[in-house]
Amino acid sequence: MTTNPFLPSTSGLSPNAGLLGTPGAIVSTSTTSQTIATGSLSFQTQPQAVYAPGMFVSIVDASDSSNYMTGTVSSYSGTTLVVDITVTGGSGTLTDWNISLSGTPGPIGATGATGATGAAGTSAGPVSGFIKGLVIKNNSGTPATKIDITANSAVLVNSSGVSVRKTSFSATIDLTTGTATSAANGMDGEARGTSAWVYLYLINDGGSNFKGLASLTSPIAGSPTLPSGYTYSTYAGAMYVDSSGNLMYSTQHGKRGAYTVTAATNTAAMPLMDSGAKGSTTVPTWQSVATGAFVPASAGAIIIGLGCHSSHAMAAPNNAYGAYSSTTNAPPVVVDSSGSDVMASATLLLESTNIYWAGAVAASYLYCYGWEDYCVLA
Repeated sequence: MTTNPFLPSTSGLSPNAGLLGTPGAIVSTSTTSQTIATGSLSFQTQPQAVYAPGMFVSIVDASDSSNYMTGTVSSYSGTTLVVDITVTGGSGTLTDWNISLSGTPGPIGATGATGATGAAGTSAGPVSGFIKGLVIKNNSGTPATKIDITANSAVLVNSSGVSVRKTSFSATIDLTTGTATSAANGMDGEARGTSAWVYLYLINDGGSNFKGLASLTSPIAGSPTLPSGYTYSTYAGAMYVDSSGNLMYSTQHGKRGAYTVTAATNTAAMPLMDSGAKGSTTVPTWQSVATGAFVPASAGAIIIGLGCHSSHAMAAPNNAYGAYSSTTNAPPVVVDSSGSDVMASATLLLESTNIYWAGAVAASYLYCYGWEDYCVLA
C-alpha cells in the first residue's frame, strides 16, 4: 500500500490524541461522503477542534492513506469544517476520513535544466484516395447520359490530406445536369461535349453526402470544379462520349475498363482503330494510330485486338521493333495466318499517345478492347 507523503505515521493515535496543533496528529474524523477532488469541500466533524482559517490540513482515507486531500481551512464553525482542497491523491467517493494538521508548503524550487531535444520522428506521407470493389457502367434505364458507380468502400481526401471513408458507395451521375454550375451527381459546370472523355470522381461535403461528379478534366491535367460545400474527392475512372453526345457502352472493374458490346447501340462492335494493308510487316514499316479516341488520357495501357486473313499483322507500343518474323527484335504482338482468319488480344503499355501496327493484306484489323487506368487507386 502506498502512503500519503503529507501524513507521518499515526499508528496508535485516536482523534484529538497528541499535542493539538502539531502537524501530523489526527485532530478529528469525519463520515461525510466526499469524492476526492480539488475545490471547496465541506466536512462534518467533532466540535472544538483546533482549526482556524488559513491552516493547512490533510484529509486522509482511514482505510487507505493513498487516498487523500490537502488544502487550506476556509472556515470552521460548530461541527462544520470547510477546506479549499488544492492537492489530491488516489480517487473515489469515501466516508471515513482522518483529518490532521499539515505543515505549510515550502516555496517552489528552481526549475531544473531542460533536457536535450529528441530526434524528430518520421513524417507521414500524404493521404491518397482509394476505392475497393469499384464498378462503373452505363445506367440501365438511361445508358446514353447516365453513369452508375458502386464500390465496396472508398477513401476520399481534401486538399489538406484529411480523409473520409464510405462503405457501400453508390451514385448515379447525370451528364445533362451541372452544365453551368458544378452539381453533385452531375457535371462540374461544363457540357459533356462530343467525341470526348468524361472523367469521373467520388465527392463528399465532409458529412454524410457522398456523390459522384463528371468532368472534362483528367486527373493528370488538374482537378474538377467541386460543387459548393464539397471538399473531398477521389478519381474513379472515365467513359467516352461519341460524336452524337451519347455515352459509349463500357464497364470498369477497379482500374480495368472495357467496351461492352451491346446490340443495336453505338457499341454494337469493338471500336475499330485501323484496318487494311498498312505499313510493311517485312521491311518493317509501321503505321501510327492515335489512342486518344479509344482510351482516356489517364490510361497507362491499352488492350487491343489484332487480326488478319491468310497473312500476317503486328502491333507494338513504338516503331523500333523488327519484322513480324524477327527472332532478335520481334514485335510484342504478331498474328500469322495461312488460309484462315486469326485474331489475338494483348495489353500494351502506352509509351506515348500512339501505338504502331502493320497489316500485310486488306483484311487486317486493329481493334481496341479496353484500357487500364493507372490514375485509379483500386
